[in-house]
Amino acid sequence: MEYYRLISGQRTQCARNQHVELLLSCACPPIDTSSNTLFADLQKTWSRIFFSKEGIIRKFGDDAVLNDLLGCRCPDCKNQRTLRRTTPEAANKTVLKSRSSDSVLVLALAVLVYLDKLHFFYRLAAFPLSRIKSLHSVVMYLSSTEVLEDLIDTELGRKIFESALKDVVCIFEPEVFEVEADGFCRGHQYLDSARFPFLDTREPVIQGSFGTVIKFHIPEEYLHSSIKRIMDTRYSRSIKEPDGHPQYRFVRKVIKLHEQENHNDLNSMEDAVTRLVSMLKEPAATNLITLLAFYSWRNSIYFVFPCVETDLYALLRQNTLPGEIEKPTKLEGDTLRLPDHWLWIQMIGVVRALCDIHAEMKSPHGEITGHFIASHFDLKPANILVTADGVLKITDFGESVIRVTESLQDLSTPFRPGDAKYAAPESKPTGQMLKQAYEAGPEGGRYQVLLSYDVWALACVMTEVLVVLLDTEAEFLAPQETAIDRFHRKLEDESQDETTRGTFLEGHEVKPYVRKTLEGFLSQERFSDDYPHHRYMESVCDLLLDMFKNDNRDRPPSIKVLERLNQADSDYRADVENQRDPLAWAVRKRSLKHRNSSAFREVGWRVDGALLSFVEIDGVTLTTIEEGRTTARGTHDKADCRFQLFYRASELVEKEPEPDVSLTKTRRSTFPFKLKKTERQKPPDLVLRPSEFILKWAISPRGRDRQDRKHEFGETHLVTSEWSFTPLYAFNTRFECTLFKNAANGRSDVVLRFVFDTLDKVQSFQAVLLHYTVQSQMLPAQKVTFTEVSGRPSQTLSLNAPGLLMQVWGKAGPFFLPDPKAAEPGPSSGSHEDYYSIQTIAPPSLKALVFLKKGGQMAFALPLPSQVTDKIFSDSAEAHGIACKLVKTFDFFPLISIPPNRPQQDGAPFLWNCSIPLTEDLLDPEASDNDAKKQEVKKLKRMELVMETKLGYDIVKAHVSKAWSK
Repeated sequence: MEYYRLISGQRTQCARNQHVELLLSCACPPIDTSSNTLFADLQKTWSRIFFSKEGIIRKFGDDAVLNDLLGCRCPDCKNQRTLRRTTPEAANKTVLKSRSSDSVLVLALAVLVYLDKLHFFYRLAAFPLSRIKSLHSVVMYLSSTEVLEDLIDTELGRKIFESALKDVVCIFEPEVFEVEADGFCRGHQYLDSARFPFLDTREPVIQGSFGTVIKFHIPEEYLHSSIKRIMDTRYSRSIKEPDGHPQYRFVRKVIKLHEQENHNDLNSMEDAVTRLVSMLKEPAATNLITLLAFYSWRNSIYFVFPCVETDLYALLRQNTLPGEIEKPTKLEGDTLRLPDHWLWIQMIGVVRALCDIHAEMKSPHGEITGHFIASHFDLKPANILVTADGVLKITDFGESVIRVTESLQDLSTPFRPGDAKYAAPESKPTGQMLKQAYEAGPEGGRYQVLLSYDVWALACVMTEVLVVLLDTEAEFLAPQETAIDRFHRKLEDESQDETTRGTFLEGHEVKPYVRKTLEGFLSQERFSDDYPHHRYMESVCDLLLDMFKNDNRDRPPSIKVLERLNQADSDYRADVENQRDPLAWAVRKRSLKHRNSSAFREVGWRVDGALLSFVEIDGVTLTTIEEGRTTARGTHDKADCRFQLFYRASELVEKEPEPDVSLTKTRRSTFPFKLKKTERQKPPDLVLRPSEFILKWAISPRGRDRQDRKHEFGETHLVTSEWSFTPLYAFNTRFECTLFKNAANGRSDVVLRFVFDTLDKVQSFQAVLLHYTVQSQMLPAQKVTFTEVSGRPSQTLSLNAPGLLMQVWGKAGPFFLPDPKAAEPGPSSGSHEDYYSIQTIAPPSLKALVFLKKGGQMAFALPLPSQVTDKIFSDSAEAHGIACKLVKTFDFFPLISIPPNRPQQDGAPFLWNCSIPLTEDLLDPEASDNDAKKQEVKKLKRMELVMETKLGYDIVKAHVSKAWSK
């Protein structure tokens, strides 16, 4: 009838009649006007039809359509134009203004075409455009008494139009759902006339015991940004593109309401639990279905969720995850282990999500005191969805119960029976238990159970997952039978009581076959020769047996289940690391002994953009040279080594106050005064505490069987003002260096001599210690001559071959590794660069040319300032080399000379020639007056550098020109 009235119209001469078909072409779902069963089809679907705003604005905003409609010559339209003293052109101009902004008048025009009241538009066009913000404002204006009396003569006619207008606007402006920032979905109650922008799929409707589930999609124009963001980030594979445009797919669960039902009792807790669960944060939220909307309409309540195509029940009967991503459901291959399998990792996520359901939910309003606790009561594979990218999500809270408790010591809720297959022993209470519950139950006699009821069901699900992952009895399967089907067939065969057939329960105990299955996992060959894997599986099986205890008070709560799984994972990874590199693991495991160790942060080295701990470096040997020895023979020559390096930057600290002794009078009013000594505290002075390193190391002597080696551990505290570094690799073919304590600052206990297997590793170690990265290879030079600036005739300083070498250094701060005690970043916590705390001690652009002379007693560094007005490069040949002359036209070049420090061991001079202090401002000319650094700054006006090779000159020229460019 509605369609017949719409297409027939009442005013046959109006131009509106020629555009009804155009309006219907914007209907969703589309109307097939050529169908023989058109009227019967529309009678079924008309209550669900809505119009596309984008389609209406595009089609009715067309100039030809506007000219035709607004130029209508029917008596009603002509009369209204005369009364309003307007013309079609003026009305068209008003619509064009609206079209350029929000297009509300275009939508209003389509509404009046639908209602066969096109002539009312001229009254609306006379209304100030600034006050027409939405279709709601159009309805308010046209429904006002003054306008209705002006347009419609009879009272009945006015009432009919007003009612029709309010109902029809819902078709043009369907409801749009929004998720609040905290994730909470506030419930809405809609009028029967409300329309929703749902386009149901042709897939069959799923009818369950607690409601009906319907799949549908929402056109993108009616998708709020908050829901679109959730779908794009968490459910991206629920978005299809059948025609090249994104199609966001959802499901709605419909539950019929009955007038006699009390919606405030336990039977209606699904909405409360589902809405509170949606407020839970990451990481638990990852494994929980997301509620997008909750509302009541036409005697039913609705839950809207993202569409997830499969569930764990179906997945356990397949070999791989359906879809584009290949994720096998079995633990196959020689390298993959259970803790690293995607399905088991997701199951641990399910455990984490259950923990938050049990005790981490919060009130959305904040006025409720106490703790929210909830039981799911129907945890099973069919109620754990699996997204297309392999994320497990707990769903279906139809049996859930929630209550508020004053203390988390009371963790019981009223009992609700879920699926009997996964029911815990307390689902079969004795008569005495029911009597006690009735006499003392806080919920009016309802039988109470602990939250650990869900732990039993969780153990059932985890066991099923392990049965599929480990596929223990593949060779015994019948044709077309899966591992999980055979497992359940065995459970049924073992049932002695018909009421427990197919369940995990026999009487009040877990079935013997379940225990046999768990114990059988450990006998598999995959665990026999793999200690870390065997130990992990043993921990998991012990945990599951505890979760299957018949007394729910002995069962671990969900939070303890998660803790034990995390501990098992931590132990497994420690065992793997220990098995792979026992020495590295021994270093990691030992705690720092320094009294202020908490103030130090571990520093690492960068490899291909990744930041690694120095303990990852292999191919390192350490020789420890003991105090008093006069040779380089160490206690452990050629000993394998692993080490970690920790750093604390320099800072100003208060100097210890000194007492100020003075004479003061006692409190006596008569002479003579009695004097006494008092102490006054001076204000504390600030002193610079130098930066420090802690080197934690372990060595394992070579020449012994790997298992029989005994590690020797050490921890060396390096105060940078007291220690020096020698780059021995510059003067021989071995990649070695030494660290020693300066003799002038006290006796040295030990000299540490490191040998690395590559140049990159020793230079990375040097860069962290000296705060300068080595940006060039060791370049041989023939001669370098520095000409000083002074009042006397120019003095020169020359270093000549052989043994003259040069490097280019670039300033860089130490790179701190993530603090293991700090929380790891989340999906929206920022980039990985934010995660690594990088301290830059000086501008990274600061460079220096560093000259080392074999057998010499001094190193020289020429900082390259960033502001130089003139530079000259001369390529003239000299002594079979290439001369590189750099001339500065004002003031001076700073040249820092670094006299070598001496270790306590006087008999090993090769260890300390060209030694370099560890001070972090080593090449800062302004810090040269610090006696502890022993630096001397010479003022130069000229440097002449002769390199051995053209390549060396090109490298120097490239670095210098870049540093000295304007």
